[in-house]
Amino acid sequence: VLGWFWCKRLPESSQAGLAPQIAGAGLLALGWGCVAASRDARAYALFLAFALLSCLCSLRMLRKPGVGVVLGYVISSALMVFSHYGAFAVLLAQNLMAIASLRLRPWLQWLPWLIVQLLLLVLALPLVPHLLQVRARMTGGPPRTLAVAGAHLSETALWLTGGVTLAIMLGVLTLWGLIRSRPPAGVKLGILGLIVLPVAIPLTSWYFDGPQYFPRHALAASLGLAGGAALGIAALPRWRNAVLGLVLAVAAGTLWTHRDGLRKPAMRQAAEYVARSAQPGDTVVVSLMMAGWSFDRYYPRTDTRRRNYDEFTVSQVVRGQPGMRRLWVVLNEHAIPEQKLIAESPMSIVSHARFYGIDVYELERVE
Repeated sequence: VLGWFWCKRLPESSQAGLAPQIAGAGLLALGWGCVAASRDARAYALFLAFALLSCLCSLRMLRKPGVGVVLGYVISSALMVFSHYGAFAVLLAQNLMAIASLRLRPWLQWLPWLIVQLLLLVLALPLVPHLLQVRARMTGGPPRTLAVAGAHLSETALWLTGGVTLAIMLGVLTLWGLIRSRPPAGVKLGILGLIVLPVAIPLTSWYFDGPQYFPRHALAASLGLAGGAALGIAALPRWRNAVLGLVLAVAAGTLWTHRDGLRKPAMRQAAEYVARSAQPGDTVVVSLMMAGWSFDRYYPRTDTRRRNYDEFTVSQVVRGQPGMRRLWVVLNEHAIPEQKLIAESPMSIVSHARFYGIDVYELERVE
């Protein structure tokens, strides 16, 4: 519903019938990233809803500010900020839109926007200590190189859209909309900012020794892609409904084709398998992304050791426990190659089980 109104607020949408609104709402409902995030027991879905509401209020506030609109913008933006740190990229995109929209207006018309932004900054200050803790804790991962950054960028585009075909279609539609449509420059800059900044900010932070980067951190880019596609469809001279149907069909087909990827990792099945198979004295090593309550609640009787799967080798654990005879390694869908798993280790793999994205390896010491 919010996606519908978000694209309806964009200029020229009314001139193109309902196609742009249907495109925006459909892409947010069928987008791979949006659906995957909604299945996560985190605040991503809530964050996206507040981000949509904040963008709606920001558009209205820049065109015709009022007490109710300003209050709605402050509340929705504050809730967005406290839902996820990706909110700062959304706020920055909104400020780019405001600069382009208000640049020729008297300074008094800037005052409400500036006051609201200052208020949001004050409200966000209590988050700074927690942000520093997260930055210090979520380190490690692959090397910080341009090649890995490019791989992250490609992975993010595929995660947001679900596949190359839809990614290309949305990119072409967005480019067409930004070039051919006639909304104010502020709207175009805001949509471009919503596409680029949610990806660029966390990726740049990761590159300069910040927290680890995951495609879900760029979830807010879905708003920009939906808005850009809506503008692109609105700017088409004809065949709008045909293009709309094709885009939504590809989105739905992508979601259906890769539906198994939306399964949550079968933590319970993996833990029960280890519980049935492990013997007294065995050691169980769980990857960093699953260590803690998620595995321990199902199998609390093991000696779990938390390690980053990107840097993990069995030899590290074996060197710490010379008398180890049997080891169980539980990895999520980002499992490292088996050759690296047992590199320079006296252990060999004797069994391998897979549970919807979770790999369980049984290793024994080679005599």
